[in-house]
Amino acid sequence: MMESVKKQVLDIAQKAERSGLCKHRAGNFSIMDRETGYVAVTPSGIDREEMTYHDICIVDLEANVIEALTGLKPTSELLVHLALYKKRPDINAVAHTHSRFATSFAIVNKPIPAIVYECAILGLKKGYVPVAEYGRPGTMDLADKVAKAAEFADFSI
Repeated sequence: MMESVKKQVLDIAQKAERSGLCKHRAGNFSIMDRETGYVAVTPSGIDREEMTYHDICIVDLEANVIEALTGLKPTSELLVHLALYKKRPDINAVAHTHSRFATSFAIVNKPIPAIVYECAILGLKKGYVPVAEYGRPGTMDLADKVAKAAEFADFSI
């Protein structure tokens, strides 16, 4: 089910690992298939370099697991991904990394200024990348805070 989408999720997750955006199994990735209403999402507790596309989980927007071929569970941050897809129908993919710089801004709860021209290309018309308030990992509280931060952000291309 959704093999090509699962392969895309795996590819971006492994690229993020190799580029240093995520380390030690931190971070998670998903793609929403608006046609089926399903989400392909990275599993919890597996090294991305050892992961195959068979390990990618398929869930619905209510967090029901539709497919988990290797028995792995979806990421513990699944609720964040689903909250974003529900709040923003224009979002079709989520990349949750642990970039050192983005994490630093999150710790001090400061928006990230859009100081490079690529931000204009990405449509960040308000001149910053919003940062969500702190919430405990894996909770609905965090999912709500992330969705709220993304509610008014313009990421259109």
